[in-house]
Amino acid sequence: VGEPQDGITATDVVLTITQILRAHGVVGKFVEFYGPSLDKLKLPDRATIANMAPEYGATMGFFPIDDKTIDYLILSGREKEHIEFVREYLKKVGLYYAPSTSTPNYSETLEINLTEIEPSLAGPKRPQDRISLKDMRKEFINQLKTSSTKSDEVDLIAGIDSDTLKHGSVVIAAITSSQNS
Repeated sequence: VGEPQDGITATDVVLTITQILRAHGVVGKFVEFYGPSLDKLKLPDRATIANMAPEYGATMGFFPIDDKTIDYLILSGREKEHIEFVREYLKKVGLYYAPSTSTPNYSETLEINLTEIEPSLAGPKRPQDRISLKDMRKEFINQLKTSSTKSDEVDLIAGIDSDTLKHGSVVIAAITSSQNS
């Protein structure tokens, strides 16, 4: 329900969805995103959300076929006749989603309020460990206090001036191919 506030990115949306779905437990399930706010999500945002299925634990995440799907077919250069055939066929067989479409009978449903989503970051260790941007400083300090203190992990010798690099300095960040960046 709702719509993302100004400044909320697809990353903020997908990290929130990932946190909610991980907490709910969707491992091995198919997750379909539906409802009155589908038209508030841009096509690339939908692709990002669906692509993060491994992070939220689902077998797959998908969106129903609707006008935005048809927009994709247009943008990707499909022939007009083919697009119309696809649209009409899907409508006739009941697979075309419109706001007036009745809700299918799902085994479980969750409501996610897009209006409540805040800017956030993944981590510090897993994508479902979303940290709100407003809590980043506090969480960073907390992670420094609770991080490993094994000498082989902390006391590293490098040919760098100690005033340049301190415990907690960000030296390099790697984002795996399955996470949104």
